[in-house]
Amino acid sequence: EEAQTTNTGSNLVANLDFSYNLFKGLSFKTQFGFNKQDNINKTITPSTSINPLNPGSTVPQSSEASATFQSLNIEPQLTYTGKISKGKLEVLAGSTFFDRKTTSYRLAFTGYSTDILLGSWGAGSSVSERTNSSTYYRFNSAFGRVNYNWENRYLVNLTYRRDGSSRFGPKNQWADFGAVGLGWIFTNEKWLKNKIPGLTYGKLRGS
Repeated sequence: EEAQTTNTGSNLVANLDFSYNLFKGLSFKTQFGFNKQDNINKTITPSTSINPLNPGSTVPQSSEASATFQSLNIEPQLTYTGKISKGKLEVLAGSTFFDRKTTSYRLAFTGYSTDILLGSWGAGSSVSERTNSSTYYRFNSAFGRVNYNWENRYLVNLTYRRDGSSRFGPKNQWADFGAVGLGWIFTNEKWLKNKIPGLTYGKLRGS
């Protein structure tokens, strides 16, 4: 008789997108994501199971292993669009919250007086293996972006974000990132537009 293995699992995936216009030019949106996975593996090895390397040496054993994965992600954002003088302004502010946890364990029992009792934890007289582990990860971020477009000729872009991760040490978990970008669509200048044959669009950008 061969060893018998049973696997059972479940997986839950949920996502929600929500948006709302607070008033003219200002809108709010958020994304929710949730995922949970469970898996259980049970194995029963009776005394009649054949060990190809050493026939007749099989010890009755039952084992159970379990693994669980769970994650949660939330991303709220505020966006504002409006006009300043002859230019269009767009401002974005948001954040990210992400949590992930993984746990697992494995137990194996031997010392069964009969194969009929295999699968019962209480019937095994000894524990031949017991392991468990747990990992936890968290990531948080706050970010912002400002875009300004003056008559579709002059462009200004400002970005900033602050990220924190549990993967780094207590004094090094947070970092700041920022950038400034400038753009010039020179082909939209009145004194140059349609003056150079074959050139319909040109842009210079630096950051």
